[in-house]
Amino acid sequence: MSTDNYFLRMPQILEMTGVQAKSTIYKWVNEGKFPAPIKLSPRLSVWKRTDVEEWCEVRATGKVWRAKCLTK
Repeated sequence: MSTDNYFLRMPQILEMTGVQAKSTIYKWVNEGKFPAPIKLSPRLSVWKRTDVEEWCEVRATGKVWRAKCLTK
């Protein structure tokens, strides 16, 4: 497995994005404005680092990131 594609947990997500509330991240996930997490267990969600970095790059250009596929 490449070290370029590892998982991030919520504290790292908040630090990378500058967002202060977990609820904001989950709201954006539900709206398709942030990458969806991967559920490892009922109480543990992680994000692919590359997905979050892509989101940050898009946001830096002033554009709105949209999920590639919404299951709702």
